[in-house]
Amino acid sequence: MRSTVVLSVFALACGAQEAVPVLEVPRCDKGKAEIKQYYVSTALGMVVPKQQTRSLLCWDAEGWLVEEHAEDKHVFSPYKECNSNVWESSDVMEAFFSPVLHETDNPEYYYEMDATPTGAFFVAVINNTKGNASYCPLETCSAGPLPCSGRATFPSGQSANATSTGTSWTVTLRVPWTVFLPKYQPASSVPWPTWRANLYRYDYPEGPNSNYTNFELSAWSPTHDPSFHVPARFGVLKPIM
Repeated sequence: MRSTVVLSVFALACGAQEAVPVLEVPRCDKGKAEIKQYYVSTALGMVVPKQQTRSLLCWDAEGWLVEEHAEDKHVFSPYKECNSNVWESSDVMEAFFSPVLHETDNPEYYYEMDATPTGAFFVAVINNTKGNASYCPLETCSAGPLPCSGRATFPSGQSANATSTGTSWTVTLRVPWTVFLPKYQPASSVPWPTWRANLYRYDYPEGPNSNYTNFELSAWSPTHDPSFHVPARFGVLKPIM
């Protein structure tokens, strides 16, 4: 596998914080872009988490492909149904995605996709007033979870596959182009050029305590906030041929 990695930064409006990362993402038959490092999302600086996560990204005719690989000494999740509150009392990896008109657009609307080691999958449209781009590039602009059945079946086409080894776990996410408005779908096999996205993880490095309060939050682009929902901190994805 040939990896294409560009972790240069782009000076977005993030106040005194570091600029958000920019990643060039190749077509899947050309390789995969690698994110080698997540950072503690709640920290003020760039702090390495206790257990590391790395990600691989590429795109093809169907959509985005995202693989999140987590080191984990205590893999666990009680969830077995789609659209459960998987971020509560569970290991979970998350991805937020939206096409934008400009790199400086912080999307008000975006998809949230969360998956557990047991393969339970949550997908929702988020309407976040912290964003500065009020247009909606998604197929649906009604905020809330999307219809689903079973553990991870979504008629809209998003999918998640989870595997675990006992000391690590991996989630492979599929984000089809068809969940975005036609304007943002590929033209002549070339994807829309500018996307804002972030990748996150809820982790319990020492295993959960009795009330599940000892979690650690990490991200590709840390939000420096207790919440992952900070659009200004989303990174930039640029599909390349």
